[in-house]
Amino acid sequence: LFANPNYDVDAGQVNALLSSGASVNSVDARGRSPLDVAAIQAHSADVFYALAGAGADASRSPAVLQLLFANPNYDVDAGQVNALLSSGASVNSIDARGRSPLDVAAAGAHSADVFSAMARSGADATRSPSALHQLLDNPNYDVDAGQVNALLSAGASLTALDHRGRTPLDVAVSRGHSHAVVQLVTP
Repeated sequence: LFANPNYDVDAGQVNALLSSGASVNSVDARGRSPLDVAAIQAHSADVFYALAGAGADASRSPAVLQLLFANPNYDVDAGQVNALLSSGASVNSIDARGRSPLDVAAAGAHSADVFSAMARSGADATRSPSALHQLLDNPNYDVDAGQVNALLSAGASLTALDHRGRTPLDVAVSRGHSHAVVQLVTP
């Protein structure tokens, strides 16, 4: 049901499958649960809540938030994040590539609401290079003050250095993110 990215799944369809005996915590041949596959396709918060309500255990899938944020073609919202967190997803899990959910969300320049939802749930932005560096280091995204504020609220450091020895301000200036520069100078 979830595997086809061209098919928009709704909570009613999920509930119908579950009531007919589908297992919410089964895994496919690639080791992915229904929650993982729904995250890969960035289905709606209602779908995640339906899976969570049926007992989906996101703690069995430590990188489910990273899966949600990994596809730059999807606009993830705070509702989707909150739904996964309610099913046991860890806001500070580390995936096989050493990235936290905040790192992957920042690399994709997701919204300030997404960063704020993770910060309220205890996301740790103190890692170096920080999520703030990752957000600012992409010239293809317009970074806004809300995104910067949300990451600072999650503990991102203004003085942390990335692998090139640059502070977040250095990165923002070099990438031409003027709104972020103003925010970093006057937080």
